[in-house]
Amino acid sequence: MNLTDLIRDYYGPLNSATKYPSIPTYHTLGERGRLTEDHNVDWAGATREYTEKIDGTNSRIIFFGRDYVIGSREELLYAQGDRIINPTQQIVETLKQYEGVWNSLYGLRATNIVGSFDFLTVVYGESFGGKIGKAAKGYGDLKFRIFDVQTVPLSIVLENPVDKIALWRENEPHDWLTRAEIQESVPKCDDSYFVPLLDAPPIPESVEDVWEWLQRFKQSGVANCRNEGVVIRSADHKLAAKVRFEDYAKTLGIKNWQ
Repeated sequence: MNLTDLIRDYYGPLNSATKYPSIPTYHTLGERGRLTEDHNVDWAGATREYTEKIDGTNSRIIFFGRDYVIGSREELLYAQGDRIINPTQQIVETLKQYEGVWNSLYGLRATNIVGSFDFLTVVYGESFGGKIGKAAKGYGDLKFRIFDVQTVPLSIVLENPVDKIALWRENEPHDWLTRAEIQESVPKCDDSYFVPLLDAPPIPESVEDVWEWLQRFKQSGVANCRNEGVVIRSADHKLAAKVRFEDYAKTLGIKNWQ
């Protein structure tokens, strides 16, 4: 089976299995979209890392053998060789600028199964700048930064209906690659290809204290503008939560915070 066959015969399962799992808010959302003092993720014993939440749009590149397809958060947009073309949100235009990088990622695997057709490798990142997002002008030209990579068993796509795949995607453990593993396999992918890592003290517990904690991260590390917030992940990327300026300002009734 090649990628053309996979897209034609298994579009729904392929699209669902390679979507990025939902990231919950650090504090739970209550009435009218306001945060409560409860937490969505149990971080007990987990080493946490913090990255900038760029104000753009989620994008993905799905590798199958030596072929790839580009997608937005919700749909597949472009297959190498112009087999699908969908210009939505400038994602394809953005990611095609990095084809030299994608060429170096073809064989990337967590378990050294280069050339295997038993797995898909999915690179997730943020497309930003151009006309993308509220802060588009501040980010300048179209850009892309990686925030995660995983391998997906092809059997998940071929053997399951979309509703079962969605449950797997949101609830089952995934085979995530760390930044160090990616850079060891693909030296070309230095830190400039990833969302910025933040040198952050441990995030506090209360809503008010988190708002104060966030203030040190207002300035984007990729452009001269404000970022959207912070994403927290465990070192193995099995746990994640997002912390957005907008959510905390709304909850605390803070106006003119931008």
